[in-house]
This record gives sequence, structure tokens and C-alpha cells, in this order.
Amino acid sequence: MKIVFVVEHFRPYVGGVEQLFGSLADALVSKGHTVVVVTSRYRSDLPKEEQLGLLKIVRTGRSRFWFTLLGLFSIIREISKAQLVHTTSYNAALPAWIAARLCRKPVIITFHEVWDKLWLTLPYLNMLQRWGFYFFEKLIIKLNFNAFIGVSDFTACALKQRTKRKVFRIYNGLDYQAITACQSAQPVEPFVFCFFGRAGSSKGLDLLMPSAEVFMAQHPEVLFRLIVPKHNTSAFRAVQRDIQLFGYPDRMRVYHHLNREELFALLCSSSCVVIPSYSEGFCFAAAEAVALGLPVISSGRGALPEVVGGKHIFINELNHESVVAGLNSAFRGEWTESSPIRFELEQTVAEYLELYMSFGN
Repeated sequence: MKIVFVVEHFRPYVGGVEQLFGSLADALVSKGHTVVVVTSRYRSDLPKEEQLGLLKIVRTGRSRFWFTLLGLFSIIREISKAQLVHTTSYNAALPAWIAARLCRKPVIITFHEVWDKLWLTLPYLNMLQRWGFYFFEKLIIKLNFNAFIGVSDFTACALKQRTKRKVFRIYNGLDYQAITACQSAQPVEPFVFCFFGRAGSSKGLDLLMPSAEVFMAQHPEVLFRLIVPKHNTSAFRAVQRDIQLFGYPDRMRVYHHLNREELFALLCSSSCVVIPSYSEGFCFAAAEAVALGLPVISSGRGALPEVVGGKHIFINELNHESVVAGLNSAFRGEWTESSPIRFELEQTVAEYLELYMSFGN
């Protein structure tokens, strides 16, 4: 088969979506399939085209929004001999659907979250952005994709409530062999809270930052780590401003653009991971923390109860008082414990391949 992926970002960009489609591309190529990835050229030093054996990467548009406008032409050029187009929410979805319908090719979409009216209350967004994202999500769900994939039961259920098209649940998968190599590392003193992932509007950083400052005033022996990529978003800029005004700047350590080995080593020297998200469609950060054997403090919103296992704390309410209470409970070792949950990459790839083949025959 020849399959065209249409995604906003791809390697070397690091993120959960990129991890999923990178793993799928590697698995397909290893089985002799041809994969073309049409994505954004988010860095000027990246080549416009790369041919890596059976994997071809085509980059266009310097931002996710320009990619939405300019990606259509590259997608049409690449799908003439393809059996299937696979895209993802949000910005890549519209050009992928238009190109596939013009060329009469089946097109499927993986939804990583469905936020609906949550868009209207998220921080770091102005009112125009909130309503724009809200209606854009509704538009994408209304499009007649051949299949919708939700990355958790929570997301798949939300899709089924909003579309009559076929909906499948395929969990994101993890390469546990790569992750468990770091488990021998031992946490060090003092107690270290760690947040890692994208500095997005849904991630609860507006709750975590002031809560961390209050908590550190009560506990001068603790440290906080933020591992976030540098992106010119309103959320990232707000976090930078918070750190500059922080009462304890030497105890809020910030890291950017770590490779996987550096990331896992830093995580394994942390005491726990904090995920105060307003919602999660799956949450690679939670799944990876659990795989490393790290305790997790989370909001418990969205798909987090499906993903979080081992030692954990669910925050009762999404406000500063509850976040501080959760941090205190973790510091005192008051964890709830359950069986860790595993999401095998091989299972994820197998389920996607089965779905692909149903369109290729």
C-alpha cells in the first residue's frame, strides 16, 4: 500500500501526535509499505523534501495555520497513487479531507481530544480564538471522513455523540522497551515535582504556576521542574512571564527540547509528575510517567482515569486550593495505588494496519 499521512508536525518535532505517526510510519515501512508524510516546515533549516527509503517527508508552510492553507497542493500531488489518506485533528484535517475528496480517495482521521464547549473557557486564549477553535472542531467532526479514530474510550465516546460516521477506539501505544531502560535511576533529594509536555492552553499551567509558588513558600526544601518545548504561543509566553516574576526562581528549573534519553533520565530523578490538565484525550505524559514507575498527580479529567495507574492522586477540583492540596498529599506520601496500565505499541500498530487494509482491499 501507499499511505499519505497529513499532520501538522512530524519528526524532528517532539510530541504525542508525532510519536504516534512516527511509530506508524516506521512500522509500515518495515512491512514494505510506502508512506508519504505531508507536514509543516516549522523550522527554516528543515529540508522541503526528504526521501528516507520508503518514507518520504514533504514540508510546506512555516506555521500550522499556513500549512492549513498551503498543504492542499502538496497533498493532492502525493495522493494520486495512494490507497488511503490518514490525518489528525485539527489544522491538518481540512486540507486532507478536501484533497482526498477531490481525488476520490478514502480519508480517515485520528482525534486526539474533543473539547466542545471547553474551548470557551480555556485560559491563554482570547474570545475570538475560543469561538474560532470551537466552531472549527465542530466543522471537522461534521465532515464525512470514512472513519474517525478516538485515542481513548473517552474520546471515542465523545465522537460517537457527535457524528454518525464509523468511530473506532485505538489507544496510542508506547515503546516500553525504550522507556523502561530508565527505571534503574533513583529519585534524589530534595522532593522534586515535574511537569513535562506542551505548554498548551489546556494543560493547567495557569493553575500549577501560582500553586507551586504557594507550595514552595510552605516547603522551602522542594523543587519544581518544567520540561516544555519553546514555542511562540500565548501559553508559553505567559509561563515565561510567571517564571520571571516568580518568588523562587532558583527552585523552578526549566528545560527545553530534550532528546528522549535526556527526558527520561530527568523524569527518573523526579519524585512525581504533575498533570493538572483541563482535559486529556489520552495523555502521553501520563502514560510515560506510569511506564517509568513514577507517581502521578493529575486532574483526573477526560481520559486520565483510563491512563493513570500505579501510585496516583486525582485532584478534586480544578482550582488553586485543590492543586496545592494535591501537592501536599504527594509530599506526605498519601498516594492511591492501582495496577499500572499498559498501552503496547505493537497492539496500536496492528489495529491501525487492520483498519488500513480494510480500505486497501
